[in-house]
Amino acid sequence: LAPCTDQKAIDLVEAEINPVLDDILDLENKLAEWDTEIGKKESKEERDAQAELKRIEAQVMAQAA
Repeated sequence: LAPCTDQKAIDLVEAEINPVLDDILDLENKLAEWDTEIGKKESKEERDAQAELKRIEAQVMAQAA
């Protein structure tokens, strides 16, 4: 971009850039939402895996007794 020499030129550049910046912010927000959802899903999967491991350990201990 060429340097802006007056307010009209600045306004034109801002008019071009602002929609792009809005799109970028929208994408950042969407990625943050997805990241949160992935974190929740991974956390649940980890809890489920730990619970399953405890069940298996309890079965093994019961069989060994």
